[in-house]
Amino acid sequence: MDIRLILSEEGIFPITRDKDGKLLKETPNTGMPYSGTIQGEGKLAGVASLFIRLAGCNLRCVWRSANGDISPCDTPHASFHIDHSTSVNITDILSVIGHNLGEIKHVVISGGEPMMQEPSLKELCVRLKSRFGVHITVETNGTIMSEGVLSTIDLVSVSPKLSNS
Repeated sequence: MDIRLILSEEGIFPITRDKDGKLLKETPNTGMPYSGTIQGEGKLAGVASLFIRLAGCNLRCVWRSANGDISPCDTPHASFHIDHSTSVNITDILSVIGHNLGEIKHVVISGGEPMMQEPSLKELCVRLKSRFGVHITVETNGTIMSEGVLSTIDLVSVSPKLSNS
């Protein structure tokens, strides 16, 4: 069965090995010679993590700063400028994760808005849990919820959007 997800241009990050386990020509721009980074926000701030960034969002957030400047979404390449996104088979995503987890036990699925890709997202989470036993956080804007996805993950990190965004 060919179940696919649409990943943003950065896809799975930061990684050092591809889906076949081969070392990448360029290592992550994290200052560390190994896969993973540190979760920077929420309940698990400070925990070593791998990220999967899905493409597409149901919102088009733009903020006006105090000085009047316009600021688009903090990840426009994953939300509404998704021309460099890629459709990737879940099997390949799992292979990349497997070759890059090492001692990492936390995977963060972000976006865009990940819940837009349910039921493929649910299947990914089920397979991540059964194959690797990782803690899964899904970062969402909170406008779309799926009981199926929620039943397969450990933590939902909701970043609510106000009417002026």
